[in-house]
Amino acid sequence: MADEATRQRVQRDYKLTIGDLMADYHYGHLEKLCKANGLIFYSEAAGPNLNQADLMKNISRVDVAMAEFWYPSAHRGTPEQRFWTRNAACATHIYGMPVNMDEAFTSIGPAWEETPFSMKPVVDQAFCDGLNRICFHNFSHSPSLTAKPGYVYLPGTRYDPGITWWEQTPAFNTYLSRCSALLQAGRFVADAVIYQGDNIGRGEPMKKICHTLGEGYDHDNCNEEVLLTRMNVQDGRLVLPDGMSYRVLVLPDNQPITLAALEKVASLIEAGATVVGPPPTGLAGQSSTSDQAKFHALVARVWGSDSERSAVVKRRMGAGCLVSGLSARQVLQDAGVPPDFEQRGLSDAGTIDWIHRKAGDADIYFVTSRWQPVEKVECTFRVSGRQPELWDPVTGTMRDAAAFHQKDGRTVVPLEFDPCGSMFIIFRKPIGASTAGKAMANYPRAKRQLTLSGAWEVSFDPKWGGPEKVTFGQLVDWTTRSEPGIKFYSGTAVYRKEFNLPTLPAKGTRLLLDLGTVHEVASVRLNGHDLGVVWTKPARVDITDAAKAAGNALEVTVVNLWPNRLIADEALPKELRLTETNMRKFGSASPLLPSGLIGPVSVLSVEAPQ
Repeated sequence: MADEATRQRVQRDYKLTIGDLMADYHYGHLEKLCKANGLIFYSEAAGPNLNQADLMKNISRVDVAMAEFWYPSAHRGTPEQRFWTRNAACATHIYGMPVNMDEAFTSIGPAWEETPFSMKPVVDQAFCDGLNRICFHNFSHSPSLTAKPGYVYLPGTRYDPGITWWEQTPAFNTYLSRCSALLQAGRFVADAVIYQGDNIGRGEPMKKICHTLGEGYDHDNCNEEVLLTRMNVQDGRLVLPDGMSYRVLVLPDNQPITLAALEKVASLIEAGATVVGPPPTGLAGQSSTSDQAKFHALVARVWGSDSERSAVVKRRMGAGCLVSGLSARQVLQDAGVPPDFEQRGLSDAGTIDWIHRKAGDADIYFVTSRWQPVEKVECTFRVSGRQPELWDPVTGTMRDAAAFHQKDGRTVVPLEFDPCGSMFIIFRKPIGASTAGKAMANYPRAKRQLTLSGAWEVSFDPKWGGPEKVTFGQLVDWTTRSEPGIKFYSGTAVYRKEFNLPTLPAKGTRLLLDLGTVHEVASVRLNGHDLGVVWTKPARVDITDAAKAAGNALEVTVVNLWPNRLIADEALPKELRLTETNMRKFGSASPLLPSGLIGPVSVLSVEAPQ
């Protein structure tokens, strides 16, 4: 019988054969058929099957890369079980593919309980993992056009006309489109490329802090195919044919390597590359005696003989160098390369994530706060000599940062994040004379001018059991009302109120309408002006150009979720139910979800930052 080492080498070669067949004769064959017929080949070739194939190689054989990420659900309770974006993202970078489109927001468990705001931190994490196009999972084609919520497929977040907030989805879609457009621009920026060898049973499903790099440095992973056929050296950087480049190549710990890969690593060092990592544990796969001899001789040439090695090895070889015993982070810092992104001031409950792309002379950073605490942080970007701009992907507003300073070749920008907030920080133009050297602020301070107290007229849709018109003496959660048509109402209601302003805003001052607590989505009209959809927190909209001194006619359209009506219908005979669906998650004893405009609703004045 063969010894364990031999069995492992044979098994490795067998798995590689299966992986190559999958890449070339499944994905590759389908790609050829599509091209021959004028079709574009989309395939989720980087799903959760990393133990059976080289997912990056699979991705390279399709036209548009796909992976997946999940909305939180009982089926996949932890982020590690829900995010599979990173493998596909790395593949698109190393194979020169501009788009990474994910099967997005898949779930099993939630039933019409998702909102744009609850979906936002999920997609923001995927954006930071490398996502840049959305494929919703799912849009159900219900056999009935009138049944609501309708007949649906079990897995997936509902994103079809059956949801209560379908008319408001363009606001969320616009956010996704803005983010996707900027994250498709140019190329991903990473300091290190990490060699994954055969890349079967390995990979990186979701973004993680690499132990050798630590926080603030990003990286790509690469397989042997890319190392052997696409990687070269130019001006000391590791470069790929499509323009991606890296400062260092990192070799894995405690892994064997093929002779071909080791020979390529040695040639990269000689051409000027910096390679970080320990010697391999052995020669991967079945090999001849001659190959074994070449392998051991090359290991000694690159890392030195056993007697020459110490805890830290630094060896010049040609124009480049090999470093072993130090982290890639230390190597970069020794070379004068600080982290690409750093932040300080984060709360104990907070998480800040980021990704960096470069398009021509523009550096594009996407920075997001993943959780609900409001965060005020100081962020440092490895860019100098250019004006930082703050682009808000929710509202579409773009403005120069007023407060920032530059130090040691980097730019420090104070940033504030509302709950689950996100921002693009763009560096693309010279620093303006109006901001250079002045003490200013990046965020305006809001002052409360008026609280809209008293009664509101509220209109529900009688088709869904609500009163056509009712007066609320004060704003309350619908579920606290005694009327069944309000208590169990699901859908859209319109709140109306008139108000006067104490004073008109001074020049340069903006007025905001703050809706307070809203469940779940709202749209605002003032004096006949459509002011858009409010779906993030705080629930605010700019009313400056629509407001007048007296007689302001305000309409706030509020949409809640389906569960409350579904809960009520469970206690009714079928012929009296208002809803119709094949999904029966809720019982008559299920807890009701808070609903409606709860407020307080206020008018705020905001002076320009200074």
